Amino acid sequence: MEGSRPATPEAPPENLWSSILDSVSSSRSIPSKQVLLLGPASSGKSVLASALLQKPVSEESKDETRSDFALGYDWADIRDDGDEDTLARLSVYTVPSDAIAYTSLMPHFLPPRASLPHTLVMIVLDWTRPWTFVDNLQTWLKWVEIWAKGDGSRDLDIVREENHERLQHHLQHYTEPSTDAVPATSNISSNTVLPLGPGTLTHNSAGVPIIVVCTKSDLIDEGNDLVGASSSGMGGMVKGKGGEWEERTDGVMQVLRTICLKYGASLFYTTQQPNTLQVLRQYALHLLFIPPAPSPMASGSEAPAPLRNPFVFHYKPNTLDRDRIVIPAGWDSWGKIGVLREGFEAKVWGEAWETDLDADVIESEDHSGAAKMYKSLVPDQGAK
Repeated sequence: MEGSRPATPEAPPENLWSSILDSVSSSRSIPSKQVLLLGPASSGKSVLASALLQKPVSEESKDETRSDFALGYDWADIRDDGDEDTLARLSVYTVPSDAIAYTSLMPHFLPPRASLPHTLVMIVLDWTRPWTFVDNLQTWLKWVEIWAKGDGSRDLDIVREENHERLQHHLQHYTEPSTDAVPATSNISSNTVLPLGPGTLTHNSAGVPIIVVCTKSDLIDEGNDLVGASSSGMGGMVKGKGGEWEERTDGVMQVLRTICLKYGASLFYTTQQPNTLQVLRQYALHLLFIPPAPSPMASGSEAPAPLRNPFVFHYKPNTLDRDRIVIPAGWDSWGKIGVLREGFEAKVWGEAWETDLDADVIESEDHSGAAKMYKSLVPDQGAK
């Protein structure tokens, strides 16, 4: 009787086992993406981390002067618009300060060879301390360059080249969305390749996606009628909120945009309002999922279908609302920066930035670098 037993009953268990294996395999194949938050203490990094992960800010993390941990870490799964499929696991690393005790740990958690294609860097600047902007950018952008160089191995060099090509391709194919309300099908055009303008992506040799985030931007216009130091940042630098006030804040934005342009970086201003944080999160996901640059086609072969970014950024650039600036990478140029305020020379500021990066003259008192020029625009109001 055993010989007459039909073979069909064995099929369901076999299919069930295959289904289980496929499920495990697909769960293991979920890609990992990382955001590295860099900035001084009490600059709002915990608010940004919570917004990126869509988690509430814990009471303990609100006090950013705590130093219980060398690095902050949290994660969340990123799902598609239909909340059906998990597209990636997003990890957020928070570095408390630029102290070497903290920064020296990052290559162990994020080795550049494996992490470069999947990592976004956010450099956080605090609008209550605007006089620190250029110094902080110099510190962190230098560190990012060193981190991305790693051990200088040939394998890492290949990863760096591919990453740089990907960012360059993204900058060249940026297309401004047509509306804020309706998502475009894609903001990448594969038909037209635009040459990068002057001062664009002259640095960032590894093509690291970078977002410069100016937090607490709702405090830009908060101040009093006294000239002197103030906890509200720019509010204590000038009397009232008139022409000089706006010229200074516009000048700060022009300096930041010029520096961002050199690194192929974007610039965002945020407050604790959910809408500004949601725009930043959407753009961060967009950058994390930039497709690789297309490889050169062999003669006679057909071009493969371009890969689509699952997170299309459908918000238009915004340079007018002073508390919610949105400047995506690939949109800006020297000409657009100069329109904001007459008399600003992006080329001069770019050259001054180069002067500061030269370690041989950085200690010189007579060199005219960006840090020295910036102090004339924004006097140091910090505690002496």
